Amino acid sequence: MAKTDFNANKAKNEEKAPVAIDQTATAVQTENVQEAPENPEEEATPSETVVSGADFKNIIIDLIKNKGCKKISGLRVKNVTLKQQENYLRASLTLMNKIPGFVPVNDDNGDVVEYKQGLVNVIYTSSFAIAAILKNDEENAWLGGHIIKHPQGILPLLVGSTISVIQQFVPEGTEYVNPFTTREDADPIPFDHDTIIYHIVDITLGKSGVKFADKMMDKVVDSMFEEEE
Repeated sequence: MAKTDFNANKAKNEEKAPVAIDQTATAVQTENVQEAPENPEEEATPSETVVSGADFKNIIIDLIKNKGCKKISGLRVKNVTLKQQENYLRASLTLMNKIPGFVPVNDDNGDVVEYKQGLVNVIYTSSFAIAAILKNDEENAWLGGHIIKHPQGILPLLVGSTISVIQQFVPEGTEYVNPFTTREDADPIPFDHDTIIYHIVDITLGKSGVKFADKMMDKVVDSMFEEEE
């Protein structure tokens, strides 16, 4: 089995792409730039069964053309924090860029009284979602299977990476269902305030991610030969 050549794409992976927002993206004020609060958006991300291949691309097209969603490209991942939930591993991605989102307004007691539109630099996803995205990448598809078995690998893989996201606005009172899930029995998640859900749809590995992937491939190849002995 030949080793995957990740070096061929290093120029692409190391490129510091500027943030590109569709021209139809919603304009926001520059005030309220802060980290996104923990809220029900996190519960909208996990899914054990996520569509792939042509279905994945068709959903992206439908979200942009028919659902009023926007695509934001060139987002650099500064840091990744992992937290084990009841049935999935949550990944909080801290971005080098600021993107539109809803931030909390607290009263004098520190309680959240409302959410206002502003800018945030943290988005949430899950190990299942990351694995599904990688499986849709011809060069890194094998990493998707690796992340399913070893979700902690998300951290070294994504730090320094560049991602593209689909921005989906969810109005207050809407019962939200992840558009990428294949589960017909997925329970809708109600929101008591306007919110924005971000779906990661593309990942370009950075320097550390490429090195980590190379090491993981070496281990996969070595284990195959060990099994034959």
